[in-house]
Amino acid sequence: MADLFERYVPNKTTDFFSKMSKLVYLVGFPNFWVEDLKFSKSFVKFYNWVSSFINVFLYIFVCLEIGSFFTQHDLTEKQYADRLVFGFSQPILCLYRVIMTYHQDLVTELLLKLSVELKEVYNDPEIEKKMIRKAKFCSVAFLSLCAQSLVFYGYDAMMRSLQTGVPFSTVITAWPEIQDQSDAASVMRIAGYFAWWMLMSRVFGAYLLVVSIVVCLEYQYKNLQSYFNNLNNIFENEKWSKHQRELKYVESLRVGIKLHSETLWCTRQAQATCSTVFEGQTLLNICVLVLLMLQMMNSDRSLESVFAIVTTSVATLISTGFFMWTAGDVTVEASHLPMAMYCSGWHNCEQSAVAIRKLLVIAMMQAQKPVAISGFGMVLFSYQAYLSIVKTSYSVFSVLY
Repeated sequence: MADLFERYVPNKTTDFFSKMSKLVYLVGFPNFWVEDLKFSKSFVKFYNWVSSFINVFLYIFVCLEIGSFFTQHDLTEKQYADRLVFGFSQPILCLYRVIMTYHQDLVTELLLKLSVELKEVYNDPEIEKKMIRKAKFCSVAFLSLCAQSLVFYGYDAMMRSLQTGVPFSTVITAWPEIQDQSDAASVMRIAGYFAWWMLMSRVFGAYLLVVSIVVCLEYQYKNLQSYFNNLNNIFENEKWSKHQRELKYVESLRVGIKLHSETLWCTRQAQATCSTVFEGQTLLNICVLVLLMLQMMNSDRSLESVFAIVTTSVATLISTGFFMWTAGDVTVEASHLPMAMYCSGWHNCEQSAVAIRKLLVIAMMQAQKPVAISGFGMVLFSYQAYLSIVKTSYSVFSVLY
């Protein structure tokens, strides 16, 4: 991919997004970064072919899961519950990659704005460190929980196979039949388990991309607060005359207002690119939690089975939580911006006081408008929305059970 921004001053944010884009590329996504990822041309050509082949294989795998609803009838209660959970959730998860790939150009433009253009104007290094730390924490936590869930499901299936002699089976597909113990059937079941891992690696890539964007957006609003708060320092510079300080303040205030306008643009871009994934995760959270609670009530409650269900439930809750919490933090940090503007030092101006007050009032009125990432046309993603979703899951379970 041709460089979209050939020359820029590297910072910790660009380093983070460059490394993130490499990782996302290696789990089957296109390159979302603003420049080539510095892999050799032969590797890129070969890996693109392999990645395309795996993606087609995963689509077939998901179709086989859906097909199992029409071909597999002689199932135990646990297998029936597993089929419901995976047959509903994995088609949604599979769409995450499709959605983000469709928005590739928008995502690249958004990363360019957040990590390069806005940072070149003003960048608080302490805020930048906290942003990267939070994005890494969310990503590692999600990866760990998903890996634990997959491992426990595999371990549960293996122990059942060793103890009772039933075939190793994790994900129910249209073929092979549940009781088929042929070598071909065994190979297919093992391939299905590895396909599940590959599918979740793509889910992790989408999650890493979306959460990193939203976290960066949250801290961009913090960065703006720092910018406006630091405008007071202009009037502490004794080397300039009173008039020069006022001129510098006016110029800096206008720059800050422009930064705010560009940050609002980034928020709209994040809404356009990420809201569908948020919506899918919301539906997934409600339905999967209901199915897992039903599965817990009807399972044999062996240690392996309980661990598999619990880790999957926790992974679902935490992953949805990170989506909702980070989106809610964007709203919270944006709401603090009017106060930062008010405390920027406008009261120190004398000659241009009237013009400054008018400009600042307009900027504060714009900043006071609620900023939120929403879904389904009406749901504002926040901490409160997260609690409502969890309560809804339990309410649906109570009605069904």
